[in-house]
Amino acid sequence: MPRRLIQLASLLLALASLASSAASRTKSKAKSREPVIAAAALVGEIVPASAPAAILLDGADAASGLVALLSSAGRYAPSLQPRLISQDLSRALGVDPFSPGIDAGLAGSGPRAIILDPRALAFTAPVGDEALAKHALQVWLSQLGPVRPTRQSPGPLHGPLVSGGGDQVRAGMIAPVAGSMRLITASGRNAAALVSQLAHVGRKKQDNTPLGMDETLSAALSAVPGPLRLWSRGQAPVLGALVSLDANANGLSAHGLLLAIAGSAALLDGTAPPESACDGTPLFCARAAPGPALRTLAPLLIRELVARDLFGRQRDPIDRLLQGALSLTQGPVLLRVDSLSARALTTPEKLLGALTSSLSSGASAEPLAMPSPLPAQWAALPAPQIGAMLAPATQLCLQSQTGLLWLSSPCAPAPPHLLETGGAREITARLDSAALARSLSPLTALDALRGPLAAGAFAGKLLWGALFANSGPIDLAARPTTQTDAALAGALDLSFAWPLSSAGAQQ
Repeated sequence: MPRRLIQLASLLLALASLASSAASRTKSKAKSREPVIAAAALVGEIVPASAPAAILLDGADAASGLVALLSSAGRYAPSLQPRLISQDLSRALGVDPFSPGIDAGLAGSGPRAIILDPRALAFTAPVGDEALAKHALQVWLSQLGPVRPTRQSPGPLHGPLVSGGGDQVRAGMIAPVAGSMRLITASGRNAAALVSQLAHVGRKKQDNTPLGMDETLSAALSAVPGPLRLWSRGQAPVLGALVSLDANANGLSAHGLLLAIAGSAALLDGTAPPESACDGTPLFCARAAPGPALRTLAPLLIRELVARDLFGRQRDPIDRLLQGALSLTQGPVLLRVDSLSARALTTPEKLLGALTSSLSSGASAEPLAMPSPLPAQWAALPAPQIGAMLAPATQLCLQSQTGLLWLSSPCAPAPPHLLETGGAREITARLDSAALARSLSPLTALDALRGPLAAGAFAGKLLWGALFANSGPIDLAARPTTQTDAALAGALDLSFAWPLSSAGAQQ
């Protein structure tokens, strides 16, 4: 996938990164979903529910706001300029999905979708002039060499046409889907299989069920209307997220739902730390009231970051300690990153050394059990502190006191306000994008030679630094849904906002 498309996809997929729960449904309720399925058929019948991610467009002009956003953002991040994005999309898909595409035989109205797969990028749109669409498809495919069929046997069935090879594969066909002829194109190693799946969505195997035929997703499609929507599939216990994007020259906002697999445990429980827990000027701050399902996911993430990436082959002692510590956590959770020293970034093992950060949680009264004797690299903290310094180079410390457990770098007192009342049942996160830009600004090309993290940070500065400096803050929130449909019971309402500066929007 071209670099600019990866950047755009990353920008959009960042909107769907939290989790929720859903309740079981009865057979009688499933039957009541049928009218909703019919209402959502425009987009819900052309994209398989198994798609990793998809941008859903209700018509040729559905992305006009996104184009306006890219025009503003492109003044600071040139790789996001609409002209360049359109060129990349046209090369990858044979047509720019954000334009009418009349010259490629597309219809001026009707649902479209871009499917984002790890091994291919695909597009499906209604055909207005079939002869013109066939010609455009043939021209696009032939740019990579001879065009060949994927189905050699005689008969009425036809598979996609393909060209190229390896990672540089193009595939496409015109096929009837959901009652209309559609142009379906894709590029990438998995292009032919993805085109075939889109051509047969809803008509083949059970695992090719369209979005609109899934009870929960059908309800979500009806509850989250809008001409431009983003679907991102999750992993257990998360079913996925559906958000409606509102983009214009002034920024990007979104609202939608975070869904979970039926019968999974609740994602929110209790109350998050109060807003005062994020007082000051942190680079990033997140407050959460995690329920059982989130508490099953968080330990995996924390252990992978700390134990694997930062300790490598010496992960066993820290892994066992973290397992014991995480089993004690309960109640509110707070993550703060107060500063970033970009020039301290070199390799993954040095990440925490570049951050002034803390992760804290309420905890049970049971004391934290420290290994005895301590591993050679660790150092016990002086009384009355309870805990240990786990990595002297980064001063990473795990500490506990009654009702509280926290991991910080460098060693620091317990964060204030964590256990105070006044919070709500929610997850909130804020990134100070302008502060991030300031943190990255000292980096030079020489810094990028010090290691992969330094190189990535320097690339981020070049690609996104000016955009971050003239936008934000970036806010994300998840709260119990206000939807009354029983199929959405336990879901979370998602909201997102990333404003551009007024000067950038007016230029």
